[in-house]
Amino acid sequence: MLIKRGLLGIILFLLMIFSALGQSPKEPGAAYESLLSNMKIRNLSDHFNDVIELSIPDRSGNFSSTQARRILVDFFEDKSCPSFTLSREGSFSDGSLFFLGDLECASGESYRIYIVSRKHKDQWLIHIFKIQAI
Repeated sequence: MLIKRGLLGIILFLLMIFSALGQSPKEPGAAYESLLSNMKIRNLSDHFNDVIELSIPDRSGNFSSTQARRILVDFFEDKSCPSFTLSREGSFSDGSLFFLGDLECASGESYRIYIVSRKHKDQWLIHIFKIQAI
């Protein structure tokens, strides 16, 4: 009985370790998913780094957070996109996190969104934000 209990404890401990190692980062991803699902682009821009690499159909470059916010607000202004699904997330060796998701618009347009976020002090900031028509 004691051996079974000890063995069960070891198995549970190993399962917790392996499941923790296999989990994708969730911290900023859940916030980004919620903001994009609800089309709260102005709120999303609160998570932008001072300078952000932004790419949307027909426009790309490095922009200040204020410029990037204006560009994204203009891009989404006439679009109703009620469905955003975060499909992949992970991390790079430098500690940056990436997020991939699909945005479906009422007009039938679909976009793939790619985000790279880095931790600065205690806050995750978006450094790269790309939108690609699919």
